[in-house]
Amino acid sequence: MQSRDPGQSAPDNSSGAGTWGRLTDNLGNDLIAYGMFALMFLIILAGSAADHYGVTSKAETVKSDLAALPDAVGQPSGTRAVLTGTIARDEEPIFQHFVAYVEESYHGCGRHQTRTWQEETSWKKTFRIDTSTGAMRLARPNYTFSPRVSWSNDPVISEWDHTQARTTEPPGTWTRARRFRGFVPGGPVIAVGTVTPDGTLDAEYLIGETLENVEERIVSAASGEATNTSYWLALISIIGLGLSVGLFLRDRVKKVLGPE
Repeated sequence: MQSRDPGQSAPDNSSGAGTWGRLTDNLGNDLIAYGMFALMFLIILAGSAADHYGVTSKAETVKSDLAALPDAVGQPSGTRAVLTGTIARDEEPIFQHFVAYVEESYHGCGRHQTRTWQEETSWKKTFRIDTSTGAMRLARPNYTFSPRVSWSNDPVISEWDHTQARTTEPPGTWTRARRFRGFVPGGPVIAVGTVTPDGTLDAEYLIGETLENVEERIVSAASGEATNTSYWLALISIIGLGLSVGLFLRDRVKKVLGPE
């Protein structure tokens, strides 16, 4: 066996060991920090996707209901049916000209903030719906405005109201702008629910539109047409996830290339 010259130095393996050491330096803490940052955006992205799926799925159900359910007038008790007509013109409004309405406040005044109307409260009552086959009254004021996604309560049809009847109030010194929208006497309405023993309709949801015009809105929702908010949430989430990964990798590279 060839012996090594006592004056010859041993092979230097410290370079590889040093590189690996710098690569793994504080790795656990960095994974937790950047991982939590990425997880936040992942949750937002998952929530946006789930909400979008919920709207499209519910829209398909509504489309099937309107196509398959019978006319509620004259149906026996317990029948799930659809009632299409107009709100009776002699119904007494409960506020301004509305027989049912929501009050919304305006949010978002900064240059980069999402501008949106947020619901503050709602008021409902029962009323009579006149149709081509007769008239029928709502049983209880427990209906929703538009069919809703169960877990988020988002409306499948955002423009569910009589849009021409909306009223707004300008912001005050300490108050936000307010908007009122809902249903008015003489306006078209679609109600889906169950016929009761006393011949009224226990409505699940109402839409302030004719059957012909509402189909286009439902088809749009069922086809997966996302809202501007959904697009922005998805975009922000993807950018955030990419930023998290990029910052983590940059930190690792800096540690490897940095001084020993």
